[in-house]
Amino acid sequence: MSFSGVALLLGFLLFYFISASIAKPISAVEASLARISDGDTDFPTEIIAGKDEISRLTRAAGVLKQNVAEAYRL
Repeated sequence: MSFSGVALLLGFLLFYFISASIAKPISAVEASLARISDGDTDFPTEIIAGKDEISRLTRAAGVLKQNVAEAYRL
C-alpha cells in the first residue's frame, strides 16, 4: 500500500471518529427535546461537562426540562 493509500485510510478513520463523537451527543439532545415536547419530563438527562456548543446544548436542554416540569406542577 502506498503512502497516499495509508493517508487516505487514516483520513477516513479520523473523519469517522470525529463525526461519531459529534453525532451521538446531538442525537441524545434531540431525543431529550422530543420527549420534553411530548410533555415527558420524568427521565434522566445526560449533561456533558465542557465549554463547547454541545455541552452548552445539553445544559440548556436540562434547564428546559426543569422549567417545563415546574410549569406542569403549577
